[in-house]
Amino acid sequence: MQNASLRCEREALERKLRKVQEQVDCTSSTVLFLSKQVKEKEGKVKEAAFSVDNMKGSNKWLRFYTGFDSDAKFEAFLHFVTQDPDLCSGRIRGNIARGRLDAGPHSTLSHADQLLLVMCRLRLGLLLQDLAYRFRISETTVSRVWLNWTEVIQARLMQVSTLQGSPTV
Repeated sequence: MQNASLRCEREALERKLRKVQEQVDCTSSTVLFLSKQVKEKEGKVKEAAFSVDNMKGSNKWLRFYTGFDSDAKFEAFLHFVTQDPDLCSGRIRGNIARGRLDAGPHSTLSHADQLLLVMCRLRLGLLLQDLAYRFRISETTVSRVWLNWTEVIQARLMQVSTLQGSPTV
């Protein structure tokens, strides 16, 4: 009688196990399907995002938004501004080599994109809200980037020597 009871219990447990395995199979296929959809959407978002990478090769748009005639000039200015790690470490928090602003766990802007944000505001007078929308970040992050980078740019440009008086011919 005990053996019969144990067999019935085993059969019931095997049925439950099969149901759970079916649910796991169904769930894993759903997760796989959804992850594929997310990857497709991320690719489309990156293509539509406002960034330096999406402006590469389009000197017309780079000139419109930043005033720089070419990618090379923009990159040279970026290098000039960020080449002093002592100056940048206190204001542009994070590792320059990593190219990311350490402004929190969700920061996604590279140094090039941060400089693009600042140059767009300087050249076109775009509002913080507009920049937040274009770069898909919060207004607080835009404000932080703006304040940090304007301080760094000012400090770097103050280091450039200027000629006093009139130049001799």
